[in-house]
Amino acid sequence: MDEKLIKITHIDQANIGERIREECQEYLLEDLDPEFKEPVLYPLKSWFDGTRASLTIFTARALGLDEELVLPAAATIELSYLYGNLISMIISGAEKFRGYDSLIKKYGYSIALLTTMYYREAISSAINDLPRPLQASRRINYALKSIIEGLKYKPTTLENYWEAAGLKSGILSESACILGASYDRVNNEILEGLGLYGFSIGIALQILEDINFTEANPSNVLTVLALSQNNFSKDNRWKDVFSLVKSDKLLRHRAISLKNYWVDVALKSLETISLDSDLLSFALILKEVM
Repeated sequence: MDEKLIKITHIDQANIGERIREECQEYLLEDLDPEFKEPVLYPLKSWFDGTRASLTIFTARALGLDEELVLPAAATIELSYLYGNLISMIISGAEKFRGYDSLIKKYGYSIALLTTMYYREAISSAINDLPRPLQASRRINYALKSIIEGLKYKPTTLENYWEAAGLKSGILSESACILGASYDRVNNEILEGLGLYGFSIGIALQILEDINFTEANPSNVLTVLALSQNNFSKDNRWKDVFSLVKSDKLLRHRAISLKNYWVDVALKSLETISLDSDLLSFALILKEVM
């Protein structure tokens, strides 16, 4: 996990991130051939994030629920996040992914595809342990389809970027809050407020990830901001854009302002449903992360 994100996931001493990681590992190791243990656990060890998944636990706390009960929901979200990363890696065929050797480089394309299938099976196993598995399955299937759809986007304007970020991250984070509330009977007004909170936080997290992983990527928010304010020659367009992304600190400051805008939208949604607790703390800490 990126050092700048660690403090988001660990609001208290409960070590939420580690508990989510352990829950994910249990589902991944179910009926797994020992021969495939190393490659299957590699994405969990390398790309584990925990921020979106922790929203399930913070939602449970806000509603006065036992947070241990929602660990399968948290694992469902984290495994879905990692599944999205695996799909992105396979589409790109990159040798480096999020600062690590990609699964393709380390174990080969066939093992990467097989590992992706294992993650999809682990998601299904986790969903079966949720209180309303059929509803949860529909929601997660929609989130996973949205992630794949979002990966197809090559946004050149902020409007396009918001749509892509909503698909890649917003819907999954929205699902995290909804699944966290699924262990109790919550009225529609609260569910809608939690959904808006999660969706907005998801976009803020996508922006933050883009800022921290400035690999040459046409979908990165910094790339979109660079394209929107400069005219580049067709011959060297992407080379010049990526060079500007790595050197222009003003682009980063603009991106941080956009991240904070979406955090403010999330905070506003909490006011409408009178829920705060760790959801409020999470958003306030996220606003401070640069």
